Amino acid sequence: MHCGHHLESLADATAHLKYHFKKHNLDSYRIYHFTQNWGSTALGFGGLGGQAGTRAYTTVLNKGNFAAVYFQGRFAYEVKVNDHFIDDLNKHYSASNQECKRRYEVISCSQ
Repeated sequence: MHCGHHLESLADATAHLKYHFKKHNLDSYRIYHFTQNWGSTALGFGGLGGQAGTRAYTTVLNKGNFAAVYFQGRFAYEVKVNDHFIDDLNKHYSASNQECKRRYEVISCSQ
């Protein structure tokens, strides 16, 4: 992927975090940023999208037992970290919005 898209995706995710958690210091977060393949242009959000396979950045901001997940810089969901989540993260994988509800302990979701 083009470096500009990589930086835009990461910047969008961190801007969201700064806006919603102004009192928190970003230095205390672990940031994971990796590419992920999706079955359509809807990425992990589901819904309408082109049928072409799409590669997009996933960003995970983790602090303690909580993590926020972003697909291409857009907020997807926040979870309480569990073993499934850690296993997936180690594989550079994050569940879709639909699948996350079965695999993780979801706190909030964009859908």
